[in-house]
Amino acid sequence: MIQSVERAFKLLYAIGQNAGLISVSQLARDVDLPRTTVVRLLETLHAVGAVKAGDSEIGQDNYLLGDQIMSLLSTTSWQEQMHAIAQPILQILAEKTGETVYLCLPDGDQTLFASQLNCRYKIQMSDSTGHRHPMHLTSSGKLFLAYRSDKEQAAYLNQQLEAYTDFSVTDPAVLRKQLELSLQTGIGWTRDEYEIGYIGIAAPIFNQHGDVVASPSLGAPKFRIRDARHEEEYAQLVCEAAQKISKRLKLNSKNDGV
Repeated sequence: MIQSVERAFKLLYAIGQNAGLISVSQLARDVDLPRTTVVRLLETLHAVGAVKAGDSEIGQDNYLLGDQIMSLLSTTSWQEQMHAIAQPILQILAEKTGETVYLCLPDGDQTLFASQLNCRYKIQMSDSTGHRHPMHLTSSGKLFLAYRSDKEQAAYLNQQLEAYTDFSVTDPAVLRKQLELSLQTGIGWTRDEYEIGYIGIAAPIFNQHGDVVASPSLGAPKFRIRDARHEEEYAQLVCEAAQKISKRLKLNSKNDGV
């Protein structure tokens, strides 16, 4: 009985990680169980509304989290929903890169570090969970600024911009060019601006209305980034994580009837 419960949760976790429809064959590979076992568990989970099939019959293909699971999310706050949706995907990003991964949210003119997954190395960033920093000093914050309206962006840049290091960008003209580049590439970068010796890489999470509402970001010491190509590989992984979270967030909103 306990084994069945554990396997059921593994299936739900795998479906949630996929951020969309997933086949029985892929599920069987992800959870390392026989296909027949996966089908039997899916039948039970489907019966109680924990999963639902796409356009296929039970035992075939295309599954996603069911209305009963999504209804649990609908009773929580927006931040809690975002955390629940993003966490499995961020865990994969952390495992793939071995570096510190954050979920960041815009909070006025600041970046809120809502959660943090630590890297596997001894040398790592201190825990920033719950901390807030000026947007222009964080990779996620630069994305939040980049996607603001011209009026809102100008209002921010006209402030006295704080510096954390000698490399922090506080010149509005230079920062504006960085924001334009972030808007073009969909990636936010910081190099020695938030902390000397560290690189930050972020990508935007969009809601169903096309608004940027959050961002996964990766923080790594420069000495662990081998070259520009290595940095680009990390950027691609961060982008993929952001896209999966965006997809899952939109799907959740659709299920809620928003």
